[in-house]
Amino acid sequence: MAQRAWISSLSPNKEAAASLIQTLASYGINATGHIWDDDLDQLGWMGPRDEIVHPDTGMWIILDHEAMLERKSVRYGLSLLILTVMANRGSSFPLILINANGTPVDQETLPTMMKGLDSLCTTDASLGAKLVAFMHTKHKATPPEYYADVYGNPHIGQWFEIGPMDGIWNGAMFAVDSGEIAFHAAGPRGVLPEKATMEYPVKEAKIQFGQREYTAWACQNNLTRDESYFVQAKGHPDSILFGPFSQSDEAEVFILDLV
Repeated sequence: MAQRAWISSLSPNKEAAASLIQTLASYGINATGHIWDDDLDQLGWMGPRDEIVHPDTGMWIILDHEAMLERKSVRYGLSLLILTVMANRGSSFPLILINANGTPVDQETLPTMMKGLDSLCTTDASLGAKLVAFMHTKHKATPPEYYADVYGNPHIGQWFEIGPMDGIWNGAMFAVDSGEIAFHAAGPRGVLPEKATMEYPVKEAKIQFGQREYTAWACQNNLTRDESYFVQAKGHPDSILFGPFSQSDEAEVFILDLV
């Protein structure tokens, strides 16, 4: 079965998306998608997740129109959706940003999960051919040194999951620069623990990194590549910081700017 393209149209204006679907169809690519749901409180960004990570989806297109990508809420939701898609499809999954505003996107202004994305404009005369090539090219990407995923719904809230990609972490730490952490747990990867025993838990620790102050929770449970640290975060932090637990000032940390 031929793989499809999935389009996330950031604007409720359907004309740009319809035109793109038509362009792809003329090159033999079936495309479908959705209108972006910019409701962070209801985790609207989670809506298309299962469709995008489905094996039948061979390319994900983010279509920016009417400068929707400048909205902080849209950037936040996209960052989390990209995070979970990459956790489930791998960092080489074909993801491309298409701009219908007539001007290329300034990569330097994008949040961490969107930096370095391939991008095109709808005004490109060879758009269809380039998308066909992009979809069928084997992309190489350096996998991250960590495992990170995010999921949830309005009932259980927003949960981040982190852990080692390989090797062992002697504990884990997760921090937010705004909002708050409400709960944490450790357990098998990919499943929210129903109960967990936390070893030497830490709550509300302050971390200064550059000009930002983060609030961190941590534990010293040993984590293998089959285990994770789970954190429920309330609010919509601009940035998250995480990594293996360490009491050293030289601790290894990873930072994702979400907006």
